[in-house]
Amino acid sequence: MYYAWVVFFHSINLATLILLLTQHYGWALAIFFLPAPWYMIQIMKASARALGPAITRFATQRREVWLTIDDGPDPASTPKILAQLEARGAHATFFLIGNKVQRHPELVAEILRHGHTIGNHTQSHPCSWFWIASAKKTAEEIDTCAQTLRAAGAGNTPLFRPPVGLKNHALHQQLAQRSLDLVLWSARGFDAVTHNPAKVLARITADLQPGAIILIHEKSSVTAGEKELLPALLDHLAREDYRSVIPPAEALLREI
Repeated sequence: MYYAWVVFFHSINLATLILLLTQHYGWALAIFFLPAPWYMIQIMKASARALGPAITRFATQRREVWLTIDDGPDPASTPKILAQLEARGAHATFFLIGNKVQRHPELVAEILRHGHTIGNHTQSHPCSWFWIASAKKTAEEIDTCAQTLRAAGAGNTPLFRPPVGLKNHALHQQLAQRSLDLVLWSARGFDAVTHNPAKVLARITADLQPGAIILIHEKSSVTAGEKELLPALLDHLAREDYRSVIPPAEALLREI
């Protein structure tokens, strides 16, 4: 898949150059720019699969969902989240940023002690440029975070989530070489950009179904209302008879 995309982009550039040299300027612009919107959808949309497979749900016959929490660890939020999960008997996977793990390695042990699991969320969370990262830069972000997690006692995680869910043309090749699964989501509330917890919760619950993967984020600074998002979500799951579980590897649906 990676090499197919390299050939595709070089072909686009070559065709554009030939058209420019032959003074077919309109066609040159069309050839160069028309694929861009489609390609951006593949990069940004969790359900897009042209670049490679991703996990956005898991197989289950029960009313179960998988809660995933991005952007930690943080001493201002992680202990509170762990207490809220424990109070309701819920389990989650924390996708951790390597730089934050280096500053707070003790929180990794706390996450594991409470029965949760950990995923790789890159070393520096480069959301501004990861979508155009080279294979080398992509590998560095993955490998450095993996090393940081191991140094903090997390072991080897098979789960990876890119910053903001952004993919790039080299990502799937790098993940395949490391036997890592790309885990995205099927239910999100845009809590990283929306400060209205009621709207966030409404968006998440609208997409709930057995096997859904829910995405929320840790934040160092939140409003009083935002502090109630996770308890409100867990209470809603309980009312709807959903359990927040960590699915076994064989239940993960690696969709293409």
